[in-house]
Amino acid sequence: MALSKIVGIEIDDHAIKVIQAENEGSGFSITKFMSSRFSSLSEELPRLATTLKGLGLDTKRVILFIPRSKFSVHYVSFPTKDPLELNEMAKFRAKRQLLYSKEEIMHGFRIIGSDPKGDSKIMLVVVREDVVNNYLKTLTASRINPFVITMNALGLANWYHHRFPQQNKDLCVVDIDFKTTVISVLNRGKLVFSREVNKGMEVLETSEAGASEIVMEIQHSLSAYDKEEIGPAMKEILVTGAVKGIEKLAMVLREALGMEVNFLSPLDGLILDEAVKEGVLGQAQDFSFSKVLGSLAAAENFDINIISRGAEKKKSALSLYQTRILQILLYVWFFASIGAILGWEVYRQNSYASKLKKQLWAINKRIEALENKQKAINLTLAHLNRPASFLHVFKEIAEGLPPGIYLRRFEYRNQKKEVVIDGSATSSEEITKLMDNLQSSNLFKQVNQKYVRASGTKEGNTFQVEIQFK
Repeated sequence: MALSKIVGIEIDDHAIKVIQAENEGSGFSITKFMSSRFSSLSEELPRLATTLKGLGLDTKRVILFIPRSKFSVHYVSFPTKDPLELNEMAKFRAKRQLLYSKEEIMHGFRIIGSDPKGDSKIMLVVVREDVVNNYLKTLTASRINPFVITMNALGLANWYHHRFPQQNKDLCVVDIDFKTTVISVLNRGKLVFSREVNKGMEVLETSEAGASEIVMEIQHSLSAYDKEEIGPAMKEILVTGAVKGIEKLAMVLREALGMEVNFLSPLDGLILDEAVKEGVLGQAQDFSFSKVLGSLAAAENFDINIISRGAEKKKSALSLYQTRILQILLYVWFFASIGAILGWEVYRQNSYASKLKKQLWAINKRIEALENKQKAINLTLAHLNRPASFLHVFKEIAEGLPPGIYLRRFEYRNQKKEVVIDGSATSSEEITKLMDNLQSSNLFKQVNQKYVRASGTKEGNTFQVEIQFK
């Protein structure tokens, strides 16, 4: 079922033309229209994007025509009739035709017949992707995505096919635009050869020799067509395009080429909505709408569609890219999960080891304190059987002993009236305090500190002291 609305857009280096047509049953009616001339597409991009947005186009089926001069066209034969095999062979040949990688070119093809061997003869069209993107910028800035991208020469051929669907003629259609002329050769109604030259209505208006120059280009195109041996020689030419002065050109062509030449306005038989009628008729004096009106042709006539194969390539590349990204994300997730688990286990073990270390340190401090007390107790018990004089001395020392000092050795030499003590202290202040206590005692006359040794540990500094007094 045909779509009720179709949008055709033609962009070249000098102008843009936009039409929106609606199917009214009896034919298509042009309901929206816009054309604009410019000197630089890149400079006019913001303005054109704003204008396109303002049109409010229906973008379900948009067909974009770009200049034939941007395409490289080649005629090759392949030993198959299978469309998929032909596409792969065409893709390989397209890569060889231009010195670019396959990622930098877009291609399309059409079967135009068979060679003497029975192989499929195709018309292969190749265009650089950056060239296409340059024209697409205008549409993408307006959020318009074309359904078809093809060369304007096919639009011209499809305009004729839409205008005369029952005629399968061998015919040369010449379209005169403001700055360019497109020449399309049709065999049995289908495009098989085309050229675009930089001479158009502007040359006809400004130069007396303008018509002769265009005639020479048409003659050159027909000679090139004959050399390709694609089909029969042309005997009829249809001239279309800008209305002003076009009939005079048709007459010049008749005299110069000696063949039947007819003129047909692009607007002939076209239904124009009242809202756009004045604008279309006014622009038709200098512009040709034949190529953009080719968007009204049936869908099967757009078999040369570079975006379909380009999109297929991009979709495949995108699918592969998405698959690789997904694989990378899965790998990252897997290793991140393993890393998180290992990291948590290491953190848990380190935390447990740190807590255990603190607990062991506290226990060791308690054990050390208990051991020191035990030594003092043992020392006291060892001297319980001594004479009363010893107990009197021991009591005096015990009472003057600060709490941070622990005795390990206690020698009572009764004959010499001498006592030697040896132990440890947690600080030098406690040793000083002990010395003060002993020296202030009425029991001892001479108190000598033989040595004090300090040693550092993780728990702090300790002091070993030996004191001799009489």
